[in-house]
Amino acid sequence: MHAPDSYHSRTAFWASQSWHSGYLRRCYAWALARVLTEPTAPLHAPGAKVLLCGTGSARTTRTFLDTLAKHGLRPEVYVLDIAEEALERSRAVVREDERVSFLLADARQLPLPDASFALVETDFLLQLIPPGDRSAVVRDWARVLAPGGAVTTRDWIHEDVKPTMLERGTDALRLAMLRRALGVPVHALARTEVEALFAEAGLRMELHPLRLPGTVVRLPLLKAVLGWR
Repeated sequence: MHAPDSYHSRTAFWASQSWHSGYLRRCYAWALARVLTEPTAPLHAPGAKVLLCGTGSARTTRTFLDTLAKHGLRPEVYVLDIAEEALERSRAVVREDERVSFLLADARQLPLPDASFALVETDFLLQLIPPGDRSAVVRDWARVLAPGGAVTTRDWIHEDVKPTMLERGTDALRLAMLRRALGVPVHALARTEVEALFAEAGLRMELHPLRLPGTVVRLPLLKAVLGWR
């Protein structure tokens, strides 16, 4: 099995795999359920706006919209990506009755008003951002969030406080495999860095390990991150 050449073609290729669709459905469902446990979360409100920050593929967009609908949510959704190719594919899977807008923009400088979104959802984005630019991304997430709003994401996050030799080896191998699979630079992301990024942006952070479906087995390094404004 060989992935296509361009990054967005590769992303679409991996997203088309059945295991990846299942992963997204479970992650989105868990994240939305967690956000909706907060009775004052603005996602409950009629007319709420949601930002999907970096779609990468049509399958990602379609799965996210379907998961919102299964939770009884019909927010106004903005789908943002830095590549027109990704947005064009996503436009093709949106239904006429869905309120979805598409934005060609860079996550480091969101062309969106302050305090306007109930939820910012992204998946595996921070690892693709050069370390020096990550603070701009997280600050802009915080800026566009309405009071009580949340950021939900997943990333491969390694422990950098007394990591074991196994943890160091696993992280190095994981980075090499991801770079090969995606064909773009993938950068290490440490737990203390994530905590600092969210704290500096004024977001209260939760970090949750992800588990294999139906088991108590934790997936090495893969974490769900929630940030609350």
